[in-house]
Amino acid sequence: MFDILPPDIEPLQVIMAHLRRQQSEAETIKTYLDVQIDLVERRMAAAVQEAGPRSSPAAPSSPPEDPAAPPLEGWAVEWRRTPEGGVPYRVHAAACIFAPKPGPKRAKLIDDQNARELLVNGVEPCNQCSPDVSLGIDL
Repeated sequence: MFDILPPDIEPLQVIMAHLRRQQSEAETIKTYLDVQIDLVERRMAAAVQEAGPRSSPAAPSSPPEDPAAPPLEGWAVEWRRTPEGGVPYRVHAAACIFAPKPGPKRAKLIDDQNARELLVNGVEPCNQCSPDVSLGIDL
């Protein structure tokens, strides 16, 4: 087993004191968070009581869907502006969180064939969603 602790008592005492301090601070933070959670729960209960029976705290409302959000399938090509005009810069999966929203200046949704062509012709794949791997391209 790989042991990184020193064999001498003095350094071990310093390490133990540091760990005990960290543990104490973590307990203090836990207590603070417990108090904050209790306050929020009380405020939620009061808000539900004020709103009447129509509101339910058990099921938080889901955020409204953005109509401009890209579909979960397909590909998006990110454009970079140059003095000569926009050029393809990076290919993303359409659902990638790093893909810009489709629009005339930033990104355009494309199909599998166009994504493959762009990647083969030197357009950079996103490092996070790896469209080259998904499309079976060995770059």
